[in-house]
Amino acid sequence: MYQTKFKFRQDGKTWTFHIRKSVNFANGDPLNADAVVYSVERVLQLKKSPVWLFESLGLNSDNMNEMVKKIDDYTVQMNRLPRLMSQQRQTCRYTRERS
Repeated sequence: MYQTKFKFRQDGKTWTFHIRKSVNFANGDPLNADAVVYSVERVLQLKKSPVWLFESLGLNSDNMNEMVKKIDDYTVQMNRLPRLMSQQRQTCRYTRERS
């Protein structure tokens, strides 16, 4: 796990990720909020795998700057994720019905 913790806002539309400070890429560069935001932006611009994952959350290259924010050096927040909440509810409902 590269994050120390993550949390959802009560409405389920905002996710906050706290990145572990001791993680580095193979070249020695630190994994930090700038790297995460850059990586998401690059995937969306190139439209290559795993772009489908981000698009399923409502992210695209047009709204990326509004939806993915660096909070501090080791915190990233994803905002306005309406599709995620409905998917999460369906998953929880399915799990409860099956148990």
